[in-house]
Amino acid sequence: MLKAFEDAQITATYLALDISKSSLEHNVGYLANNHSGAKRYVTCAGIWGTFEHGLEYVENIRGPRMFLSLGSVLCNDHWPEALRKVKLWANVLREDDWLFVGMDAHVMPKHEKRIWAAYHTRDDLYEKFFLNGFDHANRLLAGPGDFQEDDRVFKRADWDFRACLEENPTTRHRFYFQANKDISHPKLRRTIFKGEVVDWFDSHKYAEYDVRMMIGKADLSVHRTWQAPNSEFRK
Repeated sequence: MLKAFEDAQITATYLALDISKSSLEHNVGYLANNHSGAKRYVTCAGIWGTFEHGLEYVENIRGPRMFLSLGSVLCNDHWPEALRKVKLWANVLREDDWLFVGMDAHVMPKHEKRIWAAYHTRDDLYEKFFLNGFDHANRLLAGPGDFQEDDRVFKRADWDFRACLEENPTTRHRFYFQANKDISHPKLRRTIFKGEVVDWFDSHKYAEYDVRMMIGKADLSVHRTWQAPNSEFRK
C-alpha cells in the first residue's frame, strides 16, 4: 500500500502502532530505509502504545486519514468486545477518513484444517512467546529489586500448553495453559489446583455477513470488499 502512494506521488505519513517497542523500532526502521530520500513521498514513523493510545494520538492529526487494520485483529474477539472495538474507531472517523479492516472468514467446520494450520506452523515460536509472558508475570509478582529463581511462580514444567478449535457459539481458535500439578506460592495468595485452566489468547472467526452486520451496528457502511485468491480472508 505504501508503494501505491509512492507510485502515485502522493505525500503521506505512515504511523505504525505497536505495544512492543523493539518490534516497532525494527519494523519502522525497515520501512524508513525503503521510503527515504529526496524522491520519496512517504514518511514512516511509529506510535508506541496500546490501541487506546493510538486513538488519543490520532485526534490531533489534521487532514484526511486512512486507518489500516489489515490483519484480523479488529474483529477477532467475541461479538460484544469486537463490536465495542469497532465502535471506538468509528467514533474517531471524520467524513473524509477511510477505515480498512481485514477479516478472517474461515469458519468451522468447513475450514478446520486451514484454521489449525494457520496457528501451528511454528509451535516453537509460540512457546517462546508464552514463556516470555511467564517471565514477565514472575517479575511483576516478585516486585522491585533483583529477581531470584525462588521468586519464580510460573514454571514451564508445571503447565501444559494446549490449543483447541471451537465451533459454537462462533468459530474460535484458543490457546490456553492447564496446570499439571497443584501450584502454591506466597505471592499467589491461593493455590492453583491441578487441572485449572488459564486462557492465553483466542481468535474468533466470522463470515462476511456477520462482519457486515457488526460494521452496521457501529453506524458505519461497507464501501467495498476484496477477497484474497483461494482464501476466505477479506479486506
